[in-house]
Amino acid sequence: MASHVNPRPSNRRSYRSVTNDRALSRARTCYDHLAGDLGVNLMKALVTRDIISLDSGVHLTPYGAQHLEKVGMAIERKAARPLIRTCLDWTGRQYHLGGIVGGAICAHALASEWVLRIPNSRALKVTPLGLEEMEKHFGLELAAAP
Repeated sequence: MASHVNPRPSNRRSYRSVTNDRALSRARTCYDHLAGDLGVNLMKALVTRDIISLDSGVHLTPYGAQHLEKVGMAIERKAARPLIRTCLDWTGRQYHLGGIVGGAICAHALASEWVLRIPNSRALKVTPLGLEEMEKHFGLELAAAP
């Protein structure tokens, strides 16, 4: 139902609030995975590259498992947590990737400094290296944030 409701307009007017809202909308963490425009566009790129499939639910393809391993992302299958799942993004009302796979991609992006945490926020900044590596490995084309 949440995907059919328009986001509530913000009534905050300070420069800091607006800047923080924009940063959160661009890229942030959602629990332990990537969200915001970055997470939504990453999920679309993973589908386009056949790393994940949305046929009969969301799942990691055999090619996708090999590709992520080749990039250096360890996918540890834990019984208590779904391997892969969708998560509704509150900014764009589209899905981003959660589960073990989503967490592994986020952990790798942080460890490799493809993204950096913005202090005192869940917002992330995509680095120039991150722009290059995400395009190279996932076909993800992102504009550099101002």
